[in-house]
Amino acid sequence: MDHSSKLMDEKETIDYVKRFPSLLKYKKKYMIFKREKDYKFMDETDKFAFYERMKCKRDKLSPMEYARKYKMTLKNVRKSRKVAECSLFPTPMALAVLQMFKAKKWLDPTAGWGDRLRASLLANIDTYVGIDSNKSLEKVYKQIQDYYGKDSKTDSYIYISKFQDANIDKHGKFDLVFTSPPFSMLEIYEHMNVVSDKEFQTNFMNKLFELSINKLKINGHLVLYIENIDIDYLTIETASLFPKLKFEGAFYYEGLTKPRPYYVWKKIST
Repeated sequence: MDHSSKLMDEKETIDYVKRFPSLLKYKKKYMIFKREKDYKFMDETDKFAFYERMKCKRDKLSPMEYARKYKMTLKNVRKSRKVAECSLFPTPMALAVLQMFKAKKWLDPTAGWGDRLRASLLANIDTYVGIDSNKSLEKVYKQIQDYYGKDSKTDSYIYISKFQDANIDKHGKFDLVFTSPPFSMLEIYEHMNVVSDKEFQTNFMNKLFELSINKLKINGHLVLYIENIDIDYLTIETASLFPKLKFEGAFYYEGLTKPRPYYVWKKIST
């Protein structure tokens, strides 16, 4: 069964753009993927990552901290809806991105809860390399690899490290760097250092672009799902700072309340 997200048709796209007229185009056309409603499939990652995800903070307290403070079960904390949760990445959208770029070798510098690792194993690509600095997720990744890997042709590798420090030279070049960087101050993960938006941009994002240039093949693509970041930085400053990458625009996932942007660059020179 194909679980990948599907594009809106022409009429749906026109209507959606009327609601959100500031959307960017990708290769001269609007591309919006429909919001996935197969929640059972999307939530499968929580079979492995739920406990660690509940430690992540979007409010003053994480769901885990709230449960301990008020002596509640996590199940009842979720039912109460009093604490916001850090979200899973939509695995169907990861599958759609792999199809869109016909990716065979994928580098994921911020592997998150393991949704994209899961997508790589379901898609049977050649190679997935994931990197994440949250050491508490190492066992989560191993469980996902064991569970989905037995029926997959994908060679998957996980490095528990900052992506800036990970030695992944043995894997060669990739045709896709695709990730969802931490949302700066919006979501606070375990073992994460809190920094200002400016520090996040200069010390994290710039290094991510440098890594992508070094690890991408010519004509390979960098795809970033990221919100709450200066669009001028993404479209103008990066063109000056990283001339080997050409900004190609953005496509979108139909979020619950607003479009979720996926920005795209192509490596055009060595």
